[in-house]
Amino acid sequence: MKPRAKQNKYIFLILLIFSLISFLTFNNTIRWDSAVYVGMGKFIYSSGNAGFWEPARPIIWPLFLGAVWKLGLDSVVFGKILGVLFGVGCIHVTYLIGRELFDRRVALTAALFLAFTPAFFFFNTKILSAIPSLFFMLLSVYFFINKKYFLTGLFAGISFLTRFLELFVFFVIFILFLIYFSKEKKFFLRLCFISGGFLSVLVPYLVFNYLMYANIFYPFDLQLFLTKNTGWVFHEPFWFYFVNLFKENFLFLFAIPGIIYIFKKPDYKKFAVLFSFLLFFVFFTFTAHKEVRFIIVFLPYLCIIASYGIFNVFSKIKNKKLVFYFFLLVFLFWFIQTSYQIKNNYDNEIKVNEFAVFQDYLKNVYGNIWISNPGFAANSDKKINELMYYPTFNRERFINLRNTIIDAENVLVNTCDFYCEPYNEFCEEDKKELIKILKNNFDEIFYKKEWVCESYIFSK
Repeated sequence: MKPRAKQNKYIFLILLIFSLISFLTFNNTIRWDSAVYVGMGKFIYSSGNAGFWEPARPIIWPLFLGAVWKLGLDSVVFGKILGVLFGVGCIHVTYLIGRELFDRRVALTAALFLAFTPAFFFFNTKILSAIPSLFFMLLSVYFFINKKYFLTGLFAGISFLTRFLELFVFFVIFILFLIYFSKEKKFFLRLCFISGGFLSVLVPYLVFNYLMYANIFYPFDLQLFLTKNTGWVFHEPFWFYFVNLFKENFLFLFAIPGIIYIFKKPDYKKFAVLFSFLLFFVFFTFTAHKEVRFIIVFLPYLCIIASYGIFNVFSKIKNKKLVFYFFLLVFLFWFIQTSYQIKNNYDNEIKVNEFAVFQDYLKNVYGNIWISNPGFAANSDKKINELMYYPTFNRERFINLRNTIIDAENVLVNTCDFYCEPYNEFCEEDKKELIKILKNNFDEIFYKKEWVCESYIFSK
């Protein structure tokens, strides 16, 4: 027991430091997507009498946040706490996978890299679905390499319904399973286990979709529509991730020798990690919409591969004293880079609640409420009747709003929430027309202009 405790103390130390710094950097800001998940959680547990609903979003993360709200807790504050706990889980399972595939040194280094990669650390308190979904998929990978097939499929299914993009990793796992185990005697039994685990989560969701929308694929279709028609402001060149991964951690360069060494000794377990990283990296590289936070989905696999590469490269150097000092120097530079990036992310984040006026207003009003930003309702238990931005502010959406706006009683708007995609030639004029209609039919309770963004509260 004592040797095991001594071995584990380092991973526990990493988890403790990660948790403490995460809690110390809490603030009251909430992001767009985060507010959506909070609103959906309230909608679920109130049977539609609070919050709001976006069909394109997966359902698992809102279920967690809604459960917190149902217990009478603040879903924003405790959503951030849940995020940290899932972050701790991701780091620990990354360590377990690294130890299973390689050794404890590689595992600890990978866990350390993941914990303090700026993107992972920064977004771990932002109530987004990336880290919870990653945790469940890492569990799936871990159970796959340990041949626990039902659990592999089960956690892959949960991950998929937390973030649809995680299906890529299950695809990798399933293909490797077919390639390496198709000739074994228990292949069909194991196939039933892995498929059954996945379907045990997916089928109830498809039934829910049929009952809710009369179309089992509606959320997926809508997600594809949004992918094609929104996010143009985030379009970046193909080299975006090459540059930004280096900025996140220059030691990720060691993933190159790590990949080479894995191919030298083919193993389906190591391939599960390798191809999960490569598939995501290629996909994101050739996808126009790019953001640094997207790397979270493949970050643990990259950390494991880079750590493996580091120890293989250093093992080739015969002068152990030179290795030791070079190792210290490299990690000193990594520590400086990481500290600077994390501090820079924290300093650049808005520390004030930019939605405070809207949130305060919603405390004392009732009736039909329309909003242009989900953040307005993040701290409200009121039912939101209309999401003016959803699914996107195109010509069709404007006409629909114009024709039904007479039903609204309270309208909270920021003109910059209606982002004009390049294909939408009517957008600017439609925004002006919409504000004009609101001014002609409602009382203007609040107005503020910042840069080109105009904020309004209208009431009947």
